[in-house]
Amino acid sequence: MVRADDILIVTLNRPSVRNALNTALAHRLLDAVNQAKYDDTIAAIVITGAPPAFCAGGDLADIPAGADAATLAARHRAFVELAHAVTSSPKPVVAAVNGAAVGAGASLALACDYIVMADTAVLRLSFLSVGLPPDLLSISLLRNRAGSTVAANILYSAGPVDADDAVHQQLANETAAGTDVVATAISAARRLGALPPFAFATTKSLLRHATTLGDILVDIEPLAVGAAAASHEFLGATTRYRR
Repeated sequence: MVRADDILIVTLNRPSVRNALNTALAHRLLDAVNQAKYDDTIAAIVITGAPPAFCAGGDLADIPAGADAATLAARHRAFVELAHAVTSSPKPVVAAVNGAAVGAGASLALACDYIVMADTAVLRLSFLSVGLPPDLLSISLLRNRAGSTVAANILYSAGPVDADDAVHQQLANETAAGTDVVATAISAARRLGALPPFAFATTKSLLRHATTLGDILVDIEPLAVGAAAASHEFLGATTRYRR
């Protein structure tokens, strides 16, 4: 992990296996995201991979041979908790997809608030091709970003989606030259990190819950808006209109 002023840059650093996620790496990333949540000197987080890949997905070598379903489910919990930590973090989380993002790697990117893809990068949610259902909450993440039809097409085909198509299908926010992808992601993180933090965190939470709780927003939104309206951020931002 390194800092660029108030931006925390977390690099998946297992280049010999194209940054495949094992349990240890998932725990380290989970710890970094959770610790940043309580660090007022961090405005936003950028997640990227050590070249040449972003993340090749789950590390199959990390799966214990002959393990039963209960053991595998318990092992997988760390990965689900990682995706949940990213989606629920009050800080903006930006993915700098510098190369292939496959399987759980694509899911990790989709969990972020903003995705910058290198122009040569691809997303590939190849779960069905290896006999697995999608992981890291990717069904929900895909559906929320692109809708049910696009999500189904991508998951059923299990094929690659290049950077331009990812932006066109609203899976990613923008593309950048490969050498510029991290710098572009840092710029995006700074823009998001400069927003009023409580208002951003509340908006992010409402967006997340809007797709899962439906009519419950009728109850949640008044509470959220009320809390925001009582905050120093709202009061400070509107002072000039009260004079």
